[in-house]
Amino acid sequence: MSTVVVPSTLNILGVDHTIRFRRGLISGSSAQAQSCDNLAELQIDPALNPSQKAEVFLHELIHTCESSLGWRLRKGGTPLAEADITALGHGLAAIFRELGIDFDFSALPVVD
Repeated sequence: MSTVVVPSTLNILGVDHTIRFRRGLISGSSAQAQSCDNLAELQIDPALNPSQKAEVFLHELIHTCESSLGWRLRKGGTPLAEADITALGHGLAAIFRELGIDFDFSALPVVD
């Protein structure tokens, strides 16, 4: 298995994004992670298991890419549905696992 260390800062389409763990995202809501384009930040709940972390990380990357590309990934002029982005995140995570690629989130800081 090859491991990709997820850095705390990642340049996505020319913009440096901060990636961090944020406690409590999954308590009281269905969110397991979130991205904020204005702050150029992705947050993942550290309580997730490794497989879930990979899936929601990829999910948030898709949101970020879609937004950064000026919504050029739209189908029929509308943003991708949340369910579509979730399916893409799950599918990409499964492909990476099948290819023997794992994500290491140990470099991410944790905020409350």
